[in-house]
Amino acid sequence: MLSCQTSVSSPKGGTPDIIHFIADRYEQGFDPTETLELVKEKPEATKSDLAFAEFCRHTVFTNPQILIENMDYIVHFHGKFYDVTEDLEETSIPYYDVLTMLKENGYDGYISSEYEGNRHIQDYVEVNSIEQVSRHQQMLKKLIG
Repeated sequence: MLSCQTSVSSPKGGTPDIIHFIADRYEQGFDPTETLELVKEKPEATKSDLAFAEFCRHTVFTNPQILIENMDYIVHFHGKFYDVTEDLEETSIPYYDVLTMLKENGYDGYISSEYEGNRHIQDYVEVNSIEQVSRHQQMLKKLIG
């Protein structure tokens, strides 16, 4: 699973090898600003590739384990998401890991679906926001059990 949102970038002019290069570097923890500069140096890089590299500069990973020490005080989570695939996988947030950690530590509060995808892609491609929220709810139901 790629940590950055590849399904939005690839269909609209992204170069698959460059998109995977960006996502792989992100997943391995490389500096995303350095990755953007490397993509700029590639003569075959498209505007879509550059937009994807820029997008990944603003996507930050934080280990969900940091929530454990505050679990007694948490009653609600904003379940932010950017892209839920037809297979009910969120391509940029490790929901399985987060929800497993929450369940194992006794969380029984609320999780709302908060679609952030359109804000980040700025009408780059047409997205059915209602479908995205529906998929997110289905994914949560599947993962929570």
